[in-house]
Amino acid sequence: MRFLRRLFKKKDFENEVIEDLEENEEETIFILNHYEKNKEEVKKWDSKNLLTRLELDRQNIYKINFCFIPKNQNYKNVRSYIQYLYGDYEKWQSLRKHFIRKHNSTCQCCNRQFKDLELHEQWSFDDFDKIQKLDKLILLCKECHSIAHITRHKKEPQKIDELLDLYCLYNKIELSQAWKDFEFHEELRKKRNNINYQLDLSYLNNFSFNIENLFDCHTDKFNSFIYKFSTDNKDEKE
Repeated sequence: MRFLRRLFKKKDFENEVIEDLEENEEETIFILNHYEKNKEEVKKWDSKNLLTRLELDRQNIYKINFCFIPKNQNYKNVRSYIQYLYGDYEKWQSLRKHFIRKHNSTCQCCNRQFKDLELHEQWSFDDFDKIQKLDKLILLCKECHSIAHITRHKKEPQKIDELLDLYCLYNKIELSQAWKDFEFHEELRKKRNNINYQLDLSYLNNFSFNIENLFDCHTDKFNSFIYKFSTDNKDEKE
């Protein structure tokens, strides 16, 4: 079916679905229902994303991963969501304190204890359905958190080198591989920069939240809030 060929070749097929509805509504509805039931397999074997998925799976064994957030998703994170929803970030601080108690003030990367630790958000991106999903929260020291967000230090070559050395140490890889990982994530971010993802924050339901739906973080109201939030938190883009 030519519709199925288009479905596998294009990320956005809503407009084409509308056109085909006029041609054969019953066939189109059947295909869409089938896609909904099997879209995880469709995404898994999509030729455009297969190599990306395989590389991300390979990096899952790492102790610490790079986190390069696409441009349109800057500041669209758990902390801004909580502050937007509740008017302050006390619930965010409560989350952080929960993880500090749970892990006995120990960084989950370098395994050292610290008085002050940061909560890192680990995300995955569904480029089919344009969903940015919170996979987990990780307790990190400031330095290890800087490894994850290494691009914050692009204007500091010496710092980049120091963080890459630590990335190699904790992940037990060579420097050449670290640079390949860096370039991989930078290219992936560029591909995703102009996509508007919705947030899947259902992971937070493990911590007394009640989130049933995706959060549209690109509404005018939230963007206005983000503008103010970003000016108050200039050092925390991602």
